[in-house]
Amino acid sequence: MARLQAHSQLAFLPSPVLGASAKPTLSATLDSFGLVTNEAATVASIDSADPNHPTVKPVPYVGVQYAAIPEFQGLGTTVGQQFSAALAGTTTADAALAAAQSSTEREMKRAGYIK
Repeated sequence: MARLQAHSQLAFLPSPVLGASAKPTLSATLDSFGLVTNEAATVASIDSADPNHPTVKPVPYVGVQYAAIPEFQGLGTTVGQQFSAALAGTTTADAALAAAQSSTEREMKRAGYIK
């Protein structure tokens, strides 16, 4: 984004689409200039994920995780904090698992995925 802010660097870019066919979003604007957006990079990353080789270096497990719901990142943060507390010894593993389950169920109900 920083490189887009200097107007002198934009001189070579084509004019964006105007009028009824204009798409008033940042990703649409960047797309009209032929630039890769974070959204496109995210989709490409998800599409190229290899569950059989989930990391750069070999690991003793397989799998990748991604849920295409807006709540996924927040849930990951909340659950991760619970597990970190267990690893730090400020709570038990059982308490962390129960808290993670409870917060996840609460958020899924709030979002309308489960009743």
